[in-house]
Amino acid sequence: MDGRLVGACYSAAAAGCTCVDGLIVDEAFRNRRVATSLLSHVTELAKGSLVFLHADAQDTPKDLYEKLGFTVADRLYEYLCTDLSKYSDC
Repeated sequence: MDGRLVGACYSAAAAGCTCVDGLIVDEAFRNRRVATSLLSHVTELAKGSLVFLHADAQDTPKDLYEKLGFTVADRLYEYLCTDLSKYSDC
């Protein structure tokens, strides 16, 4: 934003699955759709793949993940979403 790196995430894809990890947003830019934009971009790149989001139990934006359609896949707090396109108003 405004020429600054304000957020990032890591993703890796193999065998029809994409894993998203390391989502981070500068505190000064939170609640400005940065995380939503990053997750939407990754899922668009992963079109046709099963997308997993890896997050820990204390991960702050758990509500955001759920709002975007991710659901808890197991007790390790990995979230699963196959399509963010239906959540374009987020």
